[in-house]
Amino acid sequence: EKEAADKTAKPDPARGDSPAGSPPLGEEEEDEKKPPEPTDMELANDSTEDLLYSPYHEYTRARQISQMHLLNGQINHLKATFNEKHRALLVRKKAEISKIHEKNVRVKEILQALEAKEEIFSPELVLSEQPEKILEVKDEEITVEKWLTPEERAKWEAQQAEAERRRREQEDDVIERALKMMMDGKLERDENVIVKINRPDFIDQKPQDEWTDEEARAFREYENKVKKKQEEDEKKQKQLEAELKNIKKENTEIAQGFDQALLDLLNCKLSTDQAIYECDLRIIKLAQAVFQQEEMEVKEQKLAAVLEEIKMKTAKTTQHMLDFKRDLDNKNERYQQYSAEERNADKQFRQDFSEAEEYLEILVKLLKKRPKQKAKNKVQDQHEREREEASRNIDPFALADVQPKGGPQDGLNIADVRLDKPDGLSDTVWKDFLDYRQYRFDMEKHMKENAADLAEANRYYEKIKADSQELHTKMELNLHKLSEFQDQIVRDSYNLDILHRFKQGQIEVEQAAVVTDYADAILIHKNKIQDLNKDIRASGTEKVQILKDIKDFKKGIRAVEWEIEMLDYTAGTLEIQYRHLHTLRVTKAMQEFIKGGGEGHNETERAKLLKKIIHVKKSYTQKVDEKKKQILKIKQLIKDKATENGVLEDQVGDANVIVKERDDIVALQSTGLDQARAQKMMKGLRVTRKLEDVAKAQQQELQDLKKEIDRLRERTFPSFAVVSKRVVGNPDERVGD
Repeated sequence: EKEAADKTAKPDPARGDSPAGSPPLGEEEEDEKKPPEPTDMELANDSTEDLLYSPYHEYTRARQISQMHLLNGQINHLKATFNEKHRALLVRKKAEISKIHEKNVRVKEILQALEAKEEIFSPELVLSEQPEKILEVKDEEITVEKWLTPEERAKWEAQQAEAERRRREQEDDVIERALKMMMDGKLERDENVIVKINRPDFIDQKPQDEWTDEEARAFREYENKVKKKQEEDEKKQKQLEAELKNIKKENTEIAQGFDQALLDLLNCKLSTDQAIYECDLRIIKLAQAVFQQEEMEVKEQKLAAVLEEIKMKTAKTTQHMLDFKRDLDNKNERYQQYSAEERNADKQFRQDFSEAEEYLEILVKLLKKRPKQKAKNKVQDQHEREREEASRNIDPFALADVQPKGGPQDGLNIADVRLDKPDGLSDTVWKDFLDYRQYRFDMEKHMKENAADLAEANRYYEKIKADSQELHTKMELNLHKLSEFQDQIVRDSYNLDILHRFKQGQIEVEQAAVVTDYADAILIHKNKIQDLNKDIRASGTEKVQILKDIKDFKKGIRAVEWEIEMLDYTAGTLEIQYRHLHTLRVTKAMQEFIKGGGEGHNETERAKLLKKIIHVKKSYTQKVDEKKKQILKIKQLIKDKATENGVLEDQVGDANVIVKERDDIVALQSTGLDQARAQKMMKGLRVTRKLEDVAKAQQQELQDLKKEIDRLRERTFPSFAVVSKRVVGNPDERVGD
């Protein structure tokens, strides 16, 4: 029996639940108000089939969860419905067993009356069908003596004394004794009691010839009573046998009806199991869909978080790039200013030192003279590496932490070049020239520094721009991936698992040992299969027709070949006949036949043969008619013999009854003299029978000797008794032909 799903929750001490049998303090009233657990009958009547969603509408998470709970309710409903049917069948089985037991009481009485021993069909409930008897202990299962307390022993002794007193009173009961003596202890008539017929004593004491008329009349009355009793016994026996047969038939019908109901319940169980397994499979598929949807939501959140992080980085990088672009524009403007000043410096120098015009060319050369370039030392290399490392970082303040090292060695100084004052140049002009020269050196130094900073800033800007483009590309890629994943979520939400039932022959996927994977299986419409079958049949019919045409063509070729062979053989035969005719010796009969004299002879032979054929047909028809008449006579004879056999069988039955009665009578009145007389009569019968057998044997021997004489006589003298056995034929035909 299937058990319905247990909806009661188990107690959990961790959350404050109390164990079974001890409700929490202060919750007695709440326990009293709790609704009782639903019974199987209520679950059987409470079906959730009408509330179930269509399998094509289970595309939301809420519906899938609701559908899971509704399917669990449907499983409980199916189990409860089957349990009710099972209980009803168990009750019916108990009722049928009680009916059979009631009928078996009468069967035992009939078997006892018939003095027959047969196995009685008596079904019983097995232990698995009586779970309440598992804990029941029978008295015969207890092998030790029961211990009694003094009070229980005194009570038991009093009960035994009372039972003994009642037994003594019943032994001396006048009514019981009278009933036992007169009616065998029963108030009702027992039909199974055998009525005894007393045999007269004179039958055994006197021979039949010495009986008086009263004794003969008493003997006839005794015989009539015995005969009547035998008839009543036979009639009663037949009635009991018919009643026994009917009772057995009723018991068999009851058992067959219950077996059919049990078979129907088995089919119901199989269909119920199938429905439950389908519901379980649907629940598993829905749970997988919910779990998959939750996983996809978590993955979607992760993708959204990554995309948001990339957006923040992209925004930060874009803002930094804009700020750095403004600084780069400022540096570029300063560098342009320095370049413009540098271009106007020579013109300004000639205007400022126009007083010493004769020394102007010399001063210009001295102004353009620069110290020799020295190789970079390790400090400068370390300084450049630090600037490069700082430029790799997108932090706009990374370069501020790097301090320039090397001091005045990075620029030009007046002490780097040794100059000689031209002769005749005033000290004031020379001093102004040196100051102006130092100013030009400082200005070139600033220009170089601005150019280096501008180049470094351009490289850093390009790096920031490349990083920004990379972040934009990554953001677009993640955005596209998120969009595709969201589309996949929508598609998967509508990509539902639908259960279908197919016939076994319609599944052409190779079956696995345990679970068959139908992931790559496809559903093909029946019409397509039928169309394909039509095409295959048409192609096959066409091929068969082509093969038939080939067969017919080859058959024609073979017929032509056979005809050629036949003509060749005919030509050879004609050549042989022609050669035979050339070598044939012509006789007188042949000459007459050639001249036309043999035609009349052939006509005569033909007429004789026709007459013979007509005679044979006529005789054949007469013989067939005679055989049919003989068959009819034989059938009529068989019918008469069957009727006679039926009459003889009836007579044999009556004779058997009479013989049985006579045997009983003879057995009742037989004496030693009668036995001797019977033995003498039997001996005479045996002698007569032996003489009859000897006479028959001698008669058979005389017939055999007569046949032998006739056979020997036929060997000497002709006999025309077997002419009809000769085969009629043409006497002119030879035996060899």
